[in-house]
Amino acid sequence: GGGGAEQETRRECCVCLERLPLFLTKDSLVNPLCRMLCCGKTMHEDCQKRLERNAFTNTHSKDLCPMCRAERPDDEAACHAKALEHAKDGKAWAMFDIGCDFLTGRGGVSVSAKKARVWLGRAAVAGHLDAAFSLAGMHVQGDGGPTSLQEARRLYTIVATAGHPEAQSRLAEMYSSGAGGPMSQKQARSWFGKAAEQGELEAQLAMAQMCGSGQGGPASPAKARHWIMKAAEQGHVQSQYSAALMCFTGQGGGPVSKKQSRVWFKKAAEKRHVLAQQKLAGMYRDGDGGAVDLKQARFWYKKAAEQGDLESQFLLGGMHMTSEGGPVSEEMAKFWFKKAAEQGDRESQFNLGVMFRNGESSDESFKQQRLWFGKAGRQGHMMAQYFMGSLHQRGQGGPVSMEKARIWYERAAKQGDKPSQKILASMIARGLGDPAGTATGDSCAYCRKVVPRMMGCPCGLAQYCSKECQRGHWPVHKKVHKKTHA
Repeated sequence: GGGGAEQETRRECCVCLERLPLFLTKDSLVNPLCRMLCCGKTMHEDCQKRLERNAFTNTHSKDLCPMCRAERPDDEAACHAKALEHAKDGKAWAMFDIGCDFLTGRGGVSVSAKKARVWLGRAAVAGHLDAAFSLAGMHVQGDGGPTSLQEARRLYTIVATAGHPEAQSRLAEMYSSGAGGPMSQKQARSWFGKAAEQGELEAQLAMAQMCGSGQGGPASPAKARHWIMKAAEQGHVQSQYSAALMCFTGQGGGPVSKKQSRVWFKKAAEKRHVLAQQKLAGMYRDGDGGAVDLKQARFWYKKAAEQGDLESQFLLGGMHMTSEGGPVSEEMAKFWFKKAAEQGDRESQFNLGVMFRNGESSDESFKQQRLWFGKAGRQGHMMAQYFMGSLHQRGQGGPVSMEKARIWYERAAKQGDKPSQKILASMIARGLGDPAGTATGDSCAYCRKVVPRMMGCPCGLAQYCSKECQRGHWPVHKKVHKKTHA
């Protein structure tokens, strides 16, 4: 047998008499077609099998066609030769088959894009829609001859007008980009819409985007939601995630349904969509859309964490610190906090520092505290800044440095940390850690920057790079300043 379907006035299965498609589609894969190369009859593959079972009972020969009783070609080379006979008789389906043979090397022929283009061209002229569609692609890619986007658009238009969904989608893309002719977002939206209605996934995604943004026509959040849902129903993982968010929030004018949101998140999560795994875990943890299930929450946070999701790593670390969804494990808590900390999460960095602080007192522990509290503190974590001040003040994990201690206390004090403010005031009063607020060298007493022209305080004990730094430093510096002017 061979493949193909030309545009004819009558296209029926010669066995069941059901109308056959004018071109190959996804439905053709569900219920494939079969061509008898001896007589050219086309039928469903299932019909062929049923017919042959009945016919062979009488003829006792599997070498004869069940329709015309002629001897059938017995190998690919013979099939190619028979198709060539039909092609020379002007049969469009045979011309298409020959073109496919040269594209794939089927039938014992050498692969030749040039010859394939010739035969597909002949079949297209004879009205074979699949040939026209394939030929359009060759014109786009320049396979077997020169590139011609204009010819590709012309061919896609013919096939799209006949209702071919993929051709409609390709034609829409050409209108959207202006390839092979004038650009028209209105035409693109129209053709994408036709393809989307027939279940073409890429067209549904394009329609969701165009309806959401108002490209090629009025914006319509409701239509955008409709097409996202259609794509989600086809198993498109990102659309399933988007559908879940829409059900959760009511975006697009649809009803809020956390129960349905959980369903979509789970579908996407099972396909390893990392954010869907994280969101699904949160819904199990909080009881959104169903019962609270901490075991499932821990399970899905772990799935997302293993894919590198920072928030899941942090939350999973927290669950291991408690008995949420499973046993307590300080070792696993530290493992997942470190994973998130290494990605720059300041809360995880702080938590690691606390875990080392609460563990055994050793030089290595203090060094680890300096490492992780320092990383968190540099990202503005107030308590980490306080602990860094304490470590430098006491010489834990490194040498004593009152100046560095004062810097860290000052940072925490600026954010309103009362203990840091109290310690800082005491250090200034006792003359510890540069109480006048001057830095080594010619740096700003507040931000430690160095600029060509510094501004000096009238007391002579501090200098600044700007008025803003002088004002920001005043709450700390004013006590020393007032003493020099007493």
